[in-house]
Amino acid sequence: MLGKYRVVSIVLLSICLASCGQQKNTQETTVQESVTTVEQSKNTNFQLGKGSNQFNTVSFNETFRDKSVVAHYAEEYPDFIPQVLSDDGKLYGSVDHIGILEIDLKTNTHSLVHEMSDATVSHQWVRAVDKNWVFFEEYTNSKENANFYLLNRTTGEVTTIKENEKMPVIHHITAFFTEDSQLVFNIVKDSKEDTSLNTLHQLETTTMKDQVIDLNTFSPIQFNGKLYYIRYDASANHSEVVQYDMKSGEKEVRLTHQSATEHLNQLFTDQHELYVSLGTDLKSGTIYHVNQAEKKYDWVYGYASTGFIQQNHLGFMSYSVSNAESGRYKTPYRLIDLQHQHEYDYDGSMVFLSEKGMAWIAFKKDTKDIPKGETFRNENSEIHYPSFSNEPFIFKCLYRHLKMALTWGKYFKTNEKGMSFLSESNLVRGYIGKVLDD
Repeated sequence: MLGKYRVVSIVLLSICLASCGQQKNTQETTVQESVTTVEQSKNTNFQLGKGSNQFNTVSFNETFRDKSVVAHYAEEYPDFIPQVLSDDGKLYGSVDHIGILEIDLKTNTHSLVHEMSDATVSHQWVRAVDKNWVFFEEYTNSKENANFYLLNRTTGEVTTIKENEKMPVIHHITAFFTEDSQLVFNIVKDSKEDTSLNTLHQLETTTMKDQVIDLNTFSPIQFNGKLYYIRYDASANHSEVVQYDMKSGEKEVRLTHQSATEHLNQLFTDQHELYVSLGTDLKSGTIYHVNQAEKKYDWVYGYASTGFIQQNHLGFMSYSVSNAESGRYKTPYRLIDLQHQHEYDYDGSMVFLSEKGMAWIAFKKDTKDIPKGETFRNENSEIHYPSFSNEPFIFKCLYRHLKMALTWGKYFKTNEKGMSFLSESNLVRGYIGKVLDD
């Protein structure tokens, strides 16, 4: 029996280590070493490199769908709109004029976690979720204002964060929780003429103290333990990337761009590298990789979305494209992996990403046969969910092979039971247990 484990473990470890070796060894370098204001060229402040290799088309079904479980919508809530996926595999969204619904994709169960109390509210929108909190917005069209709340996932208690915020109907909120459960959220009021209306907030969830970090801001991300965001002054045609230390409050401009036709409009990271995008608005642009070794900026990917970038997580980006591009009746979506330059042959609706899994909406019939407003119903689509946790990709290796594994220590996390393995190239997590060799 042990011999069988030996053969399987050697094969799996070899495969996983081979894929792991494809990753860039960049964890020990920081953006501070390379992200500087560079000399201005004819069209851009970037010192442009030759660009990346063309993206490879990767099978979405083999990578994700074949490893996914299927969950269903709640029949009693037909007007559900999915919005955010939590790390523990729960999909949150709003039900029109009813409240916030939680669907556990692992157990295929659901619950209404918050009911809308004010009938005048036009819609709710879940903006971010962590292990403790659900951050959501309620917007009233007639008043053109928004209220922001925190929902305690354990107690169900709701705390008001910000209310009566004057807001146009078209606006954008970027939000996420830090590892220590601080909430970062950026309000973009979609005004190119007055970007001072855009504000970046930091909320301490233990005290509920809301601090405005900066104005003229959008696209905040976490990178190398710091907060990075774009500050754009439309009146001066000037954009810049700002590094912010959330503990000390220190700010430092790391990258600038001066242009009357385009500006820095998105930040991305795969946790190892930093990427920036140049565009005329927040819906399209060209993505550049910050080449730390040569201190230049290499072209990576061009995109044009019908809306705001839907997801930007762990180097993955999902965005909507025009119907004309594909000839589809419903809005198609794209999914790319910036780190490994993969473009998936994805053919579904919205994609949702988290640290430990992903979810997407797969159509069950031709999109032209789905009436408007009825995509998220069991007869028309289904929810797919593959977990990036230990299961179902579990393997063991012999103890004598741990020495080899330790040479790849940057890709492992250890605990008292053994070592957990992470391969971001194929999104496989596994476990290396201490199985003794006879």
